[in-house]
Amino acid sequence: MLFRLIPVRVICTFVIFSLAAFASIALTTGALADGGDEYATAVDLTGQFPGVFTGDTTDNTDRGNEECPYSDTGGADEWWAYTADADFVWTFDLCGSSYDTKIYIYDTDDGWALVGCNDDSTSCEEDGRSKIWVAPFVTGHRYVIVVDGFDSSAFGPYEMIVSDYEPCEPDCPPDGIDEGEPECQDEYVDEFNSGCNYTGSGDFPFSTMACGEIICGVSGTYTATVDGEPVIQRDTDWYEVEVSGTPGQCYDLTLAGIAEFPMQFLIIHAGDLSCDPGTYTIIASGQGDPCSTLEVTRLDAPQATYWLWVGPAVFDAFWQCPVDYVVSLDCAEGNCIGDIDCPPDSIPEGEPICYTDYYDAYNPGCNVDPPIFQDIECNTTVCGTSGTYEFFDGGMQTTYRDMDWFTFTTDYVGKFKWEVTAEYPLAIWFMEAGSGNCEDYDVLDFTSGSTPGKTYETSVEEALPGEYWVIQAPSDWDWYPCGLEWYGTLSCDEDVFCDLLCEDGATAEGEEQCYTGYVDETNGGCYVDTFAEGSISLGATICGYTGVYEIETGTTAWDSDWYAFTSAGEVITFTLMGERKMAGYIIKPGGGSDPCEGFSIVDEGVIEACEALELTATLEEGEDYWFVVYPMEGPTWPYPCDTLYNCTLTDITGPDCPADITGADGAPDGEVDVLDLIVVLARWGTADPDADITGPAGEPDGVVDVLDLVQLLSAWGPC
Repeated sequence: MLFRLIPVRVICTFVIFSLAAFASIALTTGALADGGDEYATAVDLTGQFPGVFTGDTTDNTDRGNEECPYSDTGGADEWWAYTADADFVWTFDLCGSSYDTKIYIYDTDDGWALVGCNDDSTSCEEDGRSKIWVAPFVTGHRYVIVVDGFDSSAFGPYEMIVSDYEPCEPDCPPDGIDEGEPECQDEYVDEFNSGCNYTGSGDFPFSTMACGEIICGVSGTYTATVDGEPVIQRDTDWYEVEVSGTPGQCYDLTLAGIAEFPMQFLIIHAGDLSCDPGTYTIIASGQGDPCSTLEVTRLDAPQATYWLWVGPAVFDAFWQCPVDYVVSLDCAEGNCIGDIDCPPDSIPEGEPICYTDYYDAYNPGCNVDPPIFQDIECNTTVCGTSGTYEFFDGGMQTTYRDMDWFTFTTDYVGKFKWEVTAEYPLAIWFMEAGSGNCEDYDVLDFTSGSTPGKTYETSVEEALPGEYWVIQAPSDWDWYPCGLEWYGTLSCDEDVFCDLLCEDGATAEGEEQCYTGYVDETNGGCYVDTFAEGSISLGATICGYTGVYEIETGTTAWDSDWYAFTSAGEVITFTLMGERKMAGYIIKPGGGSDPCEGFSIVDEGVIEACEALELTATLEEGEDYWFVVYPMEGPTWPYPCDTLYNCTLTDITGPDCPADITGADGAPDGEVDVLDLIVVLARWGTADPDADITGPAGEPDGVVDVLDLVQLLSAWGPC
C-alpha cells in the first residue's frame, strides 16, 4: 500500500541524476510453478538463482505477515526456499506483479532472522509493488522467501525476479558542491553536520545549502559502542537553508536526490533554531530505494530557516560507510498563508502551541476518551492558535490537526452563529451535543474554505435549549505550522421569532397546551383516535397553541387544531400567523357517515415563522367546512407546545350582483364586464340559470333574452 503523509507535487525544475552503467545480469530460466502454501510445502529454488519465478496467490491461505513498515494483516501468501552454496547478495523484484505486494525473507539457520522485508518500493513504476534491493545470503544457510499481499484484498498473479545485487555510483555533476565531511567509520563522532543529532558539547553542527545548489555527499552506517554494546549508527547529514525573497512570497521546496543506499529525506521547519524537542517541525518526508531518484516537496513554505535531513533509511550494516549520494534543492514560488490580528477584546484560548508528538489534553473534544471540551460564552470572541503536527508511534508517522472544541449551553430558543477567521484553510462545525458522550451528537451546520484570512461561518436559525459544540480546525492535514492564529465569535440571539401575542378581541382556543402523554379531546379532528372539533365564526379571531409532543416514549404526535364552520354561500378568507413554521387548510368533509373518509382540501398553504398566510375560497351554501392549523417541520423541530398562533375567518362576499356571472378564473370577480356579456350572448334563448338574470317580474323567467341583456348593461362596472 502506498502511504503518503504530505501532499507531493512534481516540480518541473529538478536535477536529473545519472548512474554509472550497471553490470549485465544473466537470468536463468525460472520455475513456472507456484510456490508452496506454507513453510512445510515451500518450493525449493536451490541452484536456480538468478532467475524469474512466477506464481499466483489467488487460492492460497494467509499464513504469514511482517511489518515493513505497514501494519496491516497481510494477504494470501506463497512460500519459496533456497539453500545458499556461497556468500552472495541477491535482489528480489516484484515490480511486475498484478497486485499490492509484500515480500520478506527469513534465515532459518539464524533463528528465523528477518533478512529483508519490503512493502512498497519507490523504484517500482506501479504503486504498491515490492522490491528487496539487498538480501545477503550466507553459505550453507537455508532461506525462506514469502511473497505476500498488503491485506486480505491483495492477491493474484505475480512475478519474482531474483538477480545479483549490483551497486550504483551516483555521478556528481560539474556544478556539484562537495559536502566536505570526513568519511565515517566505526566509533565515528560526527562533529561536521550531525545537526540536532549531535551529542557532544558546543553548538549543534550544520552544513549550509542554498536554493538551486547541488551537494555531493558521503554517508552510510557504522558501528559505535553504546553502554558497552556495539550498536549500528547512521551518518545523518543536516543542511541549514535560509529561504528568503520578496516580502510576503512563499515557496515550494523540493529536495531531490539519488544514493547508493536506501535514502531518507526530511524537510524541517527549524523553529527557534534551538533543537529543543517541540520547537521544530517535520513538514515533509520520504524514503527511496538505492539507485532510485527520491523527491520530496513542501508546498507553500513561508520564508524562514529550514533544515534538510539526508541519511540512510535503515540501520543496516550492509550500507557501511562510505556510500555516495547527490541531492539538490529547488525553491519555486508558491502561495502564502493568511496573516491576521486577534481583535483587542478577544479572550485568549489558553491552549499551549502544538508541537511534534503533542498530546492535546486541553480542548480536543471527541478526539480523546473521555472527551475534553472548553467552555465558551455567548457573544464573546476567542483568540487561539492551531496548526498540524507529526506524531510518531511505533516508527509510524501520522499527521494530526489541532482541533479546538468549545461547548456552551442555552436555556432559550434562539439563533446562534459561529464565525471564525484563521491563518490557514479552515473547517468549522456547529453541533448539537446530544447526551454529551460523543455517541449521539448531530452536526447542524458545517463549512470549510481554502482561503486563509477569510471569515467563514456556521449558524443555526432556531436552536432549542440544550448543549451545543462549536469547533474549528485546519481543513486538511497539510503542514500548517503550530502557532498560526485564529479567532472565532459565538453570537447568540434570543429574539429569533416574532414573539406573538393574542390579538385584541381574540377568542381563546379553549384547548390546554399539549404535553407528554397528552390526548387531544378538544379539536384534534381527523388526526386523533376520537374525532373532536372546535368551531369558528365569520369575523372571529382565535388565539391558540400548537406543538409536538410524545404520546408515549418513542411515539410523537402533532397538535393540529380543527375548527368547523357551516357556510351560507360566502366568499371567505382564512388568515393565519404563527411563531413557527405552520400550515393552514380549508377542508370539505367527506359525504358519508364518517366525515374523515374522503374529505377534500379546498385550499392550503405553508408559512415560515412570522409570515402571514391568506387562503380564499367560495363556499357552498349549506355545506360544512373545516379550517385547520397544523405545525410544519422547521429548523428547531419538534416545536414546544406553547407555540402561539392567531387565525381569522373573514366574509368578503360583497353586495348581491346577479349580473356578475363569471371572471377570468371562471368564478364571479366582483365586476360586470365583457366576460359576463359574452356568457349572456352565448346562452341566448336558452334556460341557462347562470345567464338568466331577470324577467318581467324582476326574477329569472327561464329564458336568456333581451331583459337579461338590459339588466347586464345597466349594472355594468364594479358591483
